[in-house]
Amino acid sequence: MANGKQQASGEDREIAALLEQVGPRVQPRPEAREAARAATRQAWMATVARHRANRQRRQFAVAAGLLLVAGLAAWFGSLQQSVQASPVAQVLAATGLVESRTGQVWTGLATGDAVYTDMELRTGPEAGVVLAVTDGSQLKLGAASQLAWSASSQVELKRGGLYLDSGSVTPARGALRIRTPHGDVRHLGTQYQLRVEATRLTVAVREGLVELFRSGQAMTASRGEALIAEAAGQIARSSVPTWGVDWAWADQLPTPFVIEGRQLADFLAWAARASGRTLRFTTRAAEAAARELTLRGDIGQLPAVEALDAVIAGTRFSYRLTNDGLLEVSLRSN
Repeated sequence: MANGKQQASGEDREIAALLEQVGPRVQPRPEAREAARAATRQAWMATVARHRANRQRRQFAVAAGLLLVAGLAAWFGSLQQSVQASPVAQVLAATGLVESRTGQVWTGLATGDAVYTDMELRTGPEAGVVLAVTDGSQLKLGAASQLAWSASSQVELKRGGLYLDSGSVTPARGALRIRTPHGDVRHLGTQYQLRVEATRLTVAVREGLVELFRSGQAMTASRGEALIAEAAGQIARSSVPTWGVDWAWADQLPTPFVIEGRQLADFLAWAARASGRTLRFTTRAAEAAARELTLRGDIGQLPAVEALDAVIAGTRFSYRLTNDGLLEVSLRSN
């Protein structure tokens, strides 16, 4: 132990002697110290910035990936929604209280509004609505009626009256099918009406053919015929006029027609069909004159018979509605 201490003391003396020979350490100038400190800080900040930039790039890449996934999900969602939200009809005219719902809350339905699958419609006691269906047909819903659009080519009439006019459209395989509590109805190119009451369904045909399906059986009705399906099971067939009081509720709802630039003969043919009548000119001269007369203006949302009054009043023609279902048109003598 003594030898170790003596050896350490000798080394200390040698180091002290060397330090005395070197002399005191030269201190750097203050500006040099500041420059060194600034250089060190700058190098440190550059290193931190590089690490921060790398971290931000990684975070940005992750965020961009998440945004891309979210964007694709939103795009697919909006695409799916747009497909699901394709309208099946549009409101051409509405009178009185007309409402719709897709959930529990009823809201007002107005001219120009779209109707979608799974939407339910109802009308007030003195109301009605006219719809342009995407298949080219026209549907009228009468007062105190309720209709559910269960699929693009299927509706359910729960109560009240419905009138359908397929126009010149030839029904496809997916022609509109109307379900009721007392049987299902499909048209074969026609004008017809349905009325659903608590104990019966009445189907009346103005033009064309209609099929009534019930309990696995099908019955067909043609122009001027009606089928009455009782809740108890009986189905009766009867004759019905294609004009008059039985059709008044539908005829009083607007049936849009653009008269601007059309011949009077075209308008008269439309008015006759819209009211369930047959057009007849009393003379060939009257028919020729009607084909030569071009109409101007707009009938707005007038029902067919009221539009007939408004248009004929400004011409040299006259008309009358006969008891046997004719729209008879003549040239006035004066």
